[in-house]
Amino acid sequence: GLLIIVLFYRSAKEHNDSAFRWMWLTIVLSFGFYIPVVLWANAIPMIGMLMIPKTCAYVWTVLIGYSAMKKECKVELCASHGLLSQEDFNRLKEAGVGRYHANIETSRRNFPNICTTHTYDMKIETLKKVKAEGMCACSGGIIGMGETWEDRLDMAISLAELGIDSIPINALMPIPGTPLEHLPELSEPDILRTIAFFRYINPEANIRLAAGRALLTNDGETAFKAGASASITGNMLTTVACATIRSDRKMLADMGRDVTPEYWKEV
Repeated sequence: GLLIIVLFYRSAKEHNDSAFRWMWLTIVLSFGFYIPVVLWANAIPMIGMLMIPKTCAYVWTVLIGYSAMKKECKVELCASHGLLSQEDFNRLKEAGVGRYHANIETSRRNFPNICTTHTYDMKIETLKKVKAEGMCACSGGIIGMGETWEDRLDMAISLAELGIDSIPINALMPIPGTPLEHLPELSEPDILRTIAFFRYINPEANIRLAAGRALLTNDGETAFKAGASASITGNMLTTVACATIRSDRKMLADMGRDVTPEYWKEV
């Protein structure tokens, strides 16, 4: 942490970088408020209140980053910071963020079996705030977590009712040592059927392949024929070597799909 603070401070000073000149301070404040919580909150619970200014420092950090990226990069910014207030979403939008990600994970019935730190309704309210702010909403979940077909159908309908713009579908890869290690891997036909009815129920949304692509033929080629229209690419959110950006572009080009970003077409 100290090294990062020093690097940010030196880099901003050497390059006269006005956008990131206060980044070092946001990190100092975040660490300063967080360390007492880690060390003493169990003994003195009131110290946990320091998480409030710690979160404010974190928000300051990400807003600095988003504002700079929006100014300097030709990409659409997507944020994923959990459960936020309407004011938080307003600030993110002002900083240039146009899309927000918050997975509902599974159906309402199955959610308590998967998550106990917050409720399904808290997720739904967060997504309603995203839509109210005029931002694109990205929300999906993970299949293969012991849910029924009815649970998957309920999830697809919930997303349709919210008007979700992008729906990432992850297929669970059971990992030894995790709570769901005992569950079997999903078969390719099961994944394809799920993608197909998500597409049918959400005809205008991007159905986005995410984790579990290694369970599909050619890292998901069959899924694009079953209703998928987008993918998370590269080495993020994967537990095994999978597709690369280059291989994804080639696969989609071979299928006759146009993978040229809109901002490239404008040049």
